[in-house]
Amino acid sequence: MYNKLSTLLVLVLAAGSLGGCAKKAKDLGPPAGWVECGGNKDGFQCVLEHKGGPKILACWTVQVICKNGTVMEVKDCAAADIGKKTELCIPYEKLSNFNNCNGVAQRPQVILRGVVSYAEAEAYKNKDK
Repeated sequence: MYNKLSTLLVLVLAAGSLGGCAKKAKDLGPPAGWVECGGNKDGFQCVLEHKGGPKILACWTVQVICKNGTVMEVKDCAAADIGKKTELCIPYEKLSNFNNCNGVAQRPQVILRGVVSYAEAEAYKNKDK
């Protein structure tokens, strides 16, 4: 009994010491994310989903072609924690040329402009401070 208990205790302690180590950002792989946007009555509902690596910052453009050929677009960015989703609503009024559009001709296009680690984005933002 004593041997079984001590072996179990050693395994539990070993597992606990392995599980307690936090992964470093470089061990999480490259930053990766996905953005989807869809229209509702108030604007575009966009969802940024973290797909890999450390906390991310992603930037994208939503582009809409109007029946009269006018191109409307809006650019936005958001952060997402590891394994999480971030949702935001972009009001239609924020689209460029919104007042010149006579109706949507085709489905809006979402162009992912870039995904970086949040730490890299913060370091870049603060480099001249």
